[in-house]
Amino acid sequence: FQGQGQPNFLLFNDWKEAFTTLESKIDFYHSQIDAILICVQDALHKEVCCTFAKLKFAMLLEKPMATTIS
Repeated sequence: FQGQGQPNFLLFNDWKEAFTTLESKIDFYHSQIDAILICVQDALHKEVCCTFAKLKFAMLLEKPMATTIS
């Protein structure tokens, strides 16, 4: 984050690791992060988006939101 000698973004290779990291310090991250970007395979969009929605961050999700109607 800016001002702390670190970049002003977090980057993860694994969405589950990202979720666990953010969830573990949710109060801190809510004060530091404006939004999260969800950039995963189309088939994972629904699962990842619904999981991160629990953390109540603004999200930018690539389309399609899901690969099926259900």
